[in-house]
Formats: sequence, structure tokens, C-alpha cells
Amino acid sequence: MTGAVLAGGRSRRFGSDKAYYRWRGRPLYAHALFALSEAKERFLVAPRNYPAPTRPDLFPNEGPLGGLVSALAAAGSELVAVAPVDAPGLCPAFWRFLFSELGSAPAVVVEGEPLIGVWRRSLFPFALKLFLSGERRAGALVAALPVRLLSRELVVARFGAEALVNLNRPPDKAMTKAG
Repeated sequence: MTGAVLAGGRSRRFGSDKAYYRWRGRPLYAHALFALSEAKERFLVAPRNYPAPTRPDLFPNEGPLGGLVSALAAAGSELVAVAPVDAPGLCPAFWRFLFSELGSAPAVVVEGEPLIGVWRRSLFPFALKLFLSGERRAGALVAALPVRLLSRELVVARFGAEALVNLNRPPDKAMTKAG
């Protein structure tokens, strides 16, 4: 499997590059890469370089679907675990669980979190076509396919509420800040 961390946003709501925000002693990008540590290859998808393996965002500042398309294009494996950089509560066991839930579906994602999921690289042409049609929401790709949706309740029951922590805005930083 390939592990891709989407770090291509401009962090406008956050106020600074959130990939570098330190949460529990490490930058967010390091948390995301650690969660994907069992992947054959791991990288960040971003329009700029980080002190970690980085692949270019083919469509910088063009929304989450562009980042997902970029991740699928860069992946060296058929199965691609995709995570946003601002979800530091994910862990290797979470990704093992998602892979076990994929079955024959084109993807498995957490309900309401289309950027947290395992996708088949073979979806790249379909995802690119959707993107080139003007769509920018990753949720539109979820809606267009028979993906396996995991409920938030299931994820929280299995991995705790912190699994779906999302650091999107400065108030989120204050609520989740822990040394």
C-alpha cells in the first residue's frame, strides 16, 4: 500500500502552515506519516517541499479533489491510504482496520471525512475526469462511487474520539493543544 498525506491547502483558516503546527511535541505532518508507517511508501502531497518525502500537488490550491487525484497519480501501489495533514489522531491500527473493511469496494472512507480513506489507484482516470469537469470536492467522488462508508460512531467506538480530531482553525488548536 501507499500512504499519502494531503498537505496542499493554503491553511487560510488556520493562519499558518498547519503541516508544521506542533501537536503533542511533533509537527502534524509527522503524526500523519507515523500513522501510515506500515505503508510500503509514504509521502506528502503538497505544492511545496517539506522535510519528508513530498510529491507535487498537480493542482495547487484547487481543492481536496485535486489533492486526492494527485495522491492517486503519485502512488506506486494499487491501494492508497489517503489522510489529511490536519488529522493527527489516526494511528497504524486505524489504517489496518480500513484495509480490512475495503473488500471489493473501490474505496472505504469515514462518513463525512472523504479525505480519510483507502482508495484504489485504478480510480485515477475517473477521479481526474471528475476534477477536470470542474468538481473540487472529494465528497463528490464518494457520492459518484459505490464506496464503503464507515460510520463516525464505529470509528470513535473502536479508536476513541481523538481518532477524528481535525485541526482546521485556530480555536481547534486551543481545544486540542497538548504539549
